[in-house]
Amino acid sequence: MRLPLQWKILLGYLVVAGIGMGAAGWLALDALERSDLEQLRVRLAAQARMATRLFAGPLAAARPDSSAIDALADQLGDDIKARVTVVNPEGVVLGDSYESGEGLRRMDNHLSRPEVREALATGMGVSARLSDTVGIRMLNLALPVRAPQAGNRVMGVVRLSLPLTEIEQRHRDLRRMLAAALGGAFLLSLVLSYAVARGITRPLADIVAAARRMARGEFHERVRVTSTTEVAYLAEILNQMAVSLEENIRNLHRLEQVRKDFVANVSHELRTPLTAIKGYVEAIQDGGKDKPEELDRFLDIIKAHTERLNLIITDLLLLSKIESGQVPLKQEPVALAGLIDRTVGLLRHLIEQKKHRVVVNIPADLPPILGDEERLGQVFSNLLDNAIKYTPENGTITISAALSKTAPPTMIEADVADTGIGIPSKDLPRIFERFYRVDKARSRELGGTGLGLAIVKHLVEGHGGTVSVASLPGQGTRFTVRLPLSPSSIPAA
Repeated sequence: MRLPLQWKILLGYLVVAGIGMGAAGWLALDALERSDLEQLRVRLAAQARMATRLFAGPLAAARPDSSAIDALADQLGDDIKARVTVVNPEGVVLGDSYESGEGLRRMDNHLSRPEVREALATGMGVSARLSDTVGIRMLNLALPVRAPQAGNRVMGVVRLSLPLTEIEQRHRDLRRMLAAALGGAFLLSLVLSYAVARGITRPLADIVAAARRMARGEFHERVRVTSTTEVAYLAEILNQMAVSLEENIRNLHRLEQVRKDFVANVSHELRTPLTAIKGYVEAIQDGGKDKPEELDRFLDIIKAHTERLNLIITDLLLLSKIESGQVPLKQEPVALAGLIDRTVGLLRHLIEQKKHRVVVNIPADLPPILGDEERLGQVFSNLLDNAIKYTPENGTITISAALSKTAPPTMIEADVADTGIGIPSKDLPRIFERFYRVDKARSRELGGTGLGLAIVKHLVEGHGGTVSVASLPGQGTRFTVRLPLSPSSIPAA
């Protein structure tokens, strides 16, 4: 069974909190116990030093009076509220504030007591142990008694003892209080850990849920995370991915629609002249060949449709080669003014047929552009041809060019504007698509293939430039071509 991340985090927090609080409590309690014992030791040491002075005289006697020493031990024990035991160098108990008379005489030899042995060996003995005499745990501190008048010889040992019952009870109470406090703190940490774990895993759960919805194709879903943690960053990345996927899918749908439209348009564009050719061939076979004047007319029509087929196929092949990078583009300086003059000259007969006025406004000192002169000529020839076709008679076509407004200028902006019928705004985004026509019947009547602007767009982009269009129905259209300057023509910044 897989444990959810929320519970893993919760258990991790609780383990760390439990170990930390347990260790802290144990260390605090141990330090407190040590402190209490040290305070008792210091108190007993001070009282024991006073007792050694008190018992130095009686112990220095040739025959120490046990009853007098015992009475003095009883009195001192009452005064300092501690057990007082006096032992001679051989370990015989001479006085004890807890025992007297027969009980005193029956007491064990105290040389076996660790605190007594340590006092005789090192000058002070301390032990906390169960008393063999009274049967309770006591803190014992022993000091040797020296007689200055006897050459500072050890005359005996004074031991002071305090019961640990009270302090141990206090420690037990403290342990219970500490356990209760730690239990409360653990419960609080449980609640806080749950809240923290949920705060971490809830956004992750939202991200997982959103990812599952995206996997089902619901790319409009977004993850809403208000924090500023790495989880929020992950959510932001996921949202960006969703936006990107949604955009890519829209593009795929659009491209699929473009493909379908392209296939339909190609089929239609090829079917129309082929159907006409087939019809006129059948007409010739059905008797038209016997009428010379009809035969010549039919053949002229067949020729016209054949030329249209050839033009469509030629443009399709050219566009395919441009898109696949099979059309090499030379990189050489090209004077735009001369290129436009030659283009206008090639289309002069069409201009004169429709009685248009062509205005060329290109500065004589305009720097050359960088590109393939033949292909750039094709760009402006297609744009000028469109302007001629879609501008009513006696119209005006203006061709202008200037340096871009960047600093320093790196591009030339060339405009081809007309006073023609214009393009509706809904058609502008698709005007550069293959076979896209605003008015299909009018376009075929004017002899267009529907590929000219697509060729223009790909050739301009192949030169590192851009082409855009602006139009108002009934007022005219303006195509703007931006092409890079020749590097030697770019002025210094």
